[in-house]
Amino acid sequence: MTASIRFFAGATEIAPCPLVVIRKERFSNADGTERGWRIAWDVSGTLRADSQAALKAAVDALEAAFVSGAAHTLKSADGKTALAELAQSGAVEGTRVAARNFPKGDGVEWWRKREWSATVEARYLDASANDTYEDSVATAYATDMAENINGGEVRTTITVNGSLRTPRGISALGKKPATSPPVGYYVRESSHNTNATDTALASSYIYARRVDGAASGAGVWEGRYTKTASRDARNQWTTTVSGSFAGDAAAVQSWIQGILDGITSPTMIMLAYSLAQVEYTKTWQFSATWLDAANSRNLIEFTETVTHADAMAECVFHRPVGGTPVKEWPVGYTTALCAQWGRARALSAFPAPALPLYNASHYAARPEISHAGPEAAGDAYRYYETTWRYTFEFAATPARIVPHYAGNP
Repeated sequence: MTASIRFFAGATEIAPCPLVVIRKERFSNADGTERGWRIAWDVSGTLRADSQAALKAAVDALEAAFVSGAAHTLKSADGKTALAELAQSGAVEGTRVAARNFPKGDGVEWWRKREWSATVEARYLDASANDTYEDSVATAYATDMAENINGGEVRTTITVNGSLRTPRGISALGKKPATSPPVGYYVRESSHNTNATDTALASSYIYARRVDGAASGAGVWEGRYTKTASRDARNQWTTTVSGSFAGDAAAVQSWIQGILDGITSPTMIMLAYSLAQVEYTKTWQFSATWLDAANSRNLIEFTETVTHADAMAECVFHRPVGGTPVKEWPVGYTTALCAQWGRARALSAFPAPALPLYNASHYAARPEISHAGPEAAGDAYRYYETTWRYTFEFAATPARIVPHYAGNP
C-alpha cells in the first residue's frame, strides 16, 4: 500500500510517515513590533523490525536523520509535491533540533519496536525585520536673516538627528542609512555614536549653504520646521511636520503650502492639519500629519470564529402515573451545525472575506458578506472593513476545522 503522505528529515525518508504536528507563533521586538514567525514541528512515530539487527539499523538511520541545519518536508505520495516544509533557507540561525526523545520501548515488544519523538524548529523574519525595530529621524530647517531683512545675506542650515536600534548581534552602525547633503548644501558637521553593544546608534548631520537675497521666499523673513517619521506596533508609518514662519501673511502661507505639497501624494494620506497666527505677531504656526500608506501594512485587523454543534440522538421521557420518568431513545437524530464568521480591516482597500471552511453544498443559509466604511481622512479615505458569516448543516458530525488567521484567509 502506498502512503498518501511521506515525511523526509533532510534527505532521509522516515517510513511509515510519523505523526507531525506543526505549531506557529509570532515573536516580537522589545518595542512590541512583530518580527516574524517561530515554527516548530513535533514529530513522533514507531519503528518496527523483525530482528534486533534490522531494528538497530533503523534506529541509527533515524538518529542520523534528525540533525540541526537540515530541511524537513511533508510530501505527497509521489514524493515530488511538497505539502509543508520547514526550510533551512531563510531561517534565522537555520533549523535546529530542539528536543529528541528516542528510541524507547516497553515490555516484551522492546526487542522489535521502538517509540520515538523529536521537535525541530526554526525562526523566519518578516521583510526588513532584521534591519531595525526602532528608528526615528527629525529634520530641522532654519533660516537666519541678516540685519537687512529685505536683502543682504541669508544663511540656511538643515540639521538632521536620527536614532537606530537593532536586535542584539546585529550592528547598529552597520545599518546606518546612506545619506548625502541636499543639492546646494555642504556637510558642516556630522557625528555617529553607538552604545557598548552596538545596538543603538545616534547620528547627527548639519548641512549649510549661503545665498544672496531673500532665499526663503519673498516676504518670508525667518522660520523653521521639523519633520519626523514614526512607526507604531501595527507597522503603521506616520509623518509629522510642524514649525513656524514669520513674514507677510500671503507669502508665509504660500511657503508653508509648498512644504506640504512636497510631502502629500496619493500614498501619503493627510490625517490632520492646523495653521494659526500667533496673536499680535506676524508669525504663523502649522502642523500636519500624514499616514504613509505605501510603507504601512495594509491588513490591520483579522479575526474569525467557528462554532460546531454535533449531530446527536434524540430521546423522549415516558412519565408513568406514580412512577419515575423512563428515558427512551433514540427516537430520531439531529443534524450537525457549524457557524463561521469573522471581520477584517484594512488600510487602503476592502479586504477579501475568508473562504468558507466547508463545501457550498452544506450551506444552511445564504452566505452574508458585508462592507463598512471607509472613514474620511482629510481628502482621502482609510480603514475599509469586511465581515462575513457562513452557516452549514450536515447529516452527521463533520471533521472540525479551525478558523483562519491573519495572513492565511
